[in-house]
Amino acid sequence: MGLSLPADVGLAFQYGYQDNDDEARAGTSYSHASVGLSKGVGIFTLDLSYYFDVDDTKEFWVRGNDEPDALVFSVSSSF
Repeated sequence: MGLSLPADVGLAFQYGYQDNDDEARAGTSYSHASVGLSKGVGIFTLDLSYYFDVDDTKEFWVRGNDEPDALVFSVSSSF
């Protein structure tokens, strides 16, 4: 979901749930979310997003990394 803020800044947020109910992955279900800001500058879009584990099941993120929260900055363009 996204919203427009003053100064042509966009605010986006999402929530997701991964349900692994097969026997091989039993117990690996988790919730995750993100919130981010974006801004168009000329032909570029700048985006800063924070991704985090909602239910603190850190062992299921990024190949076992125990620090799943991430702040990600990206620059994109389409023309």
